[in-house]
Amino acid sequence: MTPRVRRSSRLLVFAPDGSALLLLERTSPGSASPARWCTPGGGIEPGESAAEAAIRELREETGLLVDAVGAPVDEIGVAVDDPSVDHEVALGTYFVVRVPARFDPTTSDWTADEHLSIERWAWWTAEALEASGEPWSPEQIPELIRRHRSELGA
Repeated sequence: MTPRVRRSSRLLVFAPDGSALLLLERTSPGSASPARWCTPGGGIEPGESAAEAAIRELREETGLLVDAVGAPVDEIGVAVDDPSVDHEVALGTYFVVRVPARFDPTTSDWTADEHLSIERWAWWTAEALEASGEPWSPEQIPELIRRHRSELGA
């Protein structure tokens, strides 16, 4: 049987010097899965491109408004073992956004589900995330930070 796939756009939001990435700690209400750190982003709506979804999700989840996100930098699939959702694979298309200053996301455009599922946010370096003992998803986040911070000149 072919697994059901949920396509999403994910944002790698980098601090000005490229060293730290904005991550949101999310829970899955109604699920036994533990909270985990992940990038801002979410599902691609019908008729929406991955880039359009990235721009929308960035505004909804952080309050940051951008006109464009450039070309995707990665696509990562994650197996989902959660009976409360209707898919077995989450396939994320990743975009890099470099902000002029670190900021605290605004919550004014969060959905009711986001108010329930997003616990907190923080700016993480790859090294701090790996040393934290905290769970994150996808497992490639530290690798993505390292790869893109070098490309950003950090």
